[in-house]
Amino acid sequence: MLKKFLALVAAFVALSGFSCPAAAETWPNRPLKFTIGFPPGGLNDVLARLYGEQVGKAIGQPVVLDYKPGASGRLAMALTARAKPDGYTLALGNTGALTILPHLYSDLRYDPQHDFTFVSALGMTPLVMVVRKEAGARSVKELLEESRKRPMSYGTLGIGSPGHLAFELLKEQDNFPMISVPYKGTNEQIPAVLSGQVDVALELLPSVLPFLQDGRLRALAVTSAQRVPQLADTPTLTELGYDGMVVNSWYLVLAPAGTPKPIVDRLALEYRKASETQSVYEYMQTQGLMPFPGSPSEIGAALEQESERWQRLIKARNIRID
Repeated sequence: MLKKFLALVAAFVALSGFSCPAAAETWPNRPLKFTIGFPPGGLNDVLARLYGEQVGKAIGQPVVLDYKPGASGRLAMALTARAKPDGYTLALGNTGALTILPHLYSDLRYDPQHDFTFVSALGMTPLVMVVRKEAGARSVKELLEESRKRPMSYGTLGIGSPGHLAFELLKEQDNFPMISVPYKGTNEQIPAVLSGQVDVALELLPSVLPFLQDGRLRALAVTSAQRVPQLADTPTLTELGYDGMVVNSWYLVLAPAGTPKPIVDRLALEYRKASETQSVYEYMQTQGLMPFPGSPSEIGAALEQESERWQRLIKARNIRID
């Protein structure tokens, strides 16, 4: 009689779709997809690959990079927001897609605050104000004085890029009589500074570090809270008296909202452990990347603060994308 009862219970469980803890433990039983909203070869790609190799080894399944470039990362974010929250889809999120673009585009197909679960932070990096080595200005003060004597321009990676908004923050506090010149990417903007097409730019530290090390570019200031080890002699904009000028680009691992907490916790643990490996640590140090101090919940809170900050600036400066 007992055997028949147990058989009926087992059949009911199977038909009703109930699962037991052992079933959940089968994750992962296939590769994970990691969506990147930019082409291969850039910092986003390198970071995702470097961490993904370590995490893949730890969980026993490869983390496969899936490139979905376009629309400044908005396409990748929208695809991730609609993906099944089963622990097999991850994405690389950055501050632009999560805290800036929502205030510039009314047709955004994702909600940064509700469509994602924050898994881990891969790192963050400041911007560096750079001029070419032949430039007369050797400080931000000298650059400003020169800009008031002759027409000058600064390069950006387009409206709403971190560099563009950082200059807008400066303009709120000082008279920067320079015109903005947009470029499609770092591979266009840095040559423009080197050739003198534009006088100055605010670029990510890893992108300009090789040019600073070989002397082709000169650093005038950084946007981090403290000086960075790679540019120990370069002051922060905060040191120079500019308030609210801590501007960092963050690189985050996201999963679709609703991804099971045990899976998110496991992934968060493995990404944290990956950050402690020698290969990842050495890369971060040499490239000027800093760890983001905080748990997934703290990441979400920090992003919300950043979003409010950029929303205020975009509205105050009447920044629009036509």
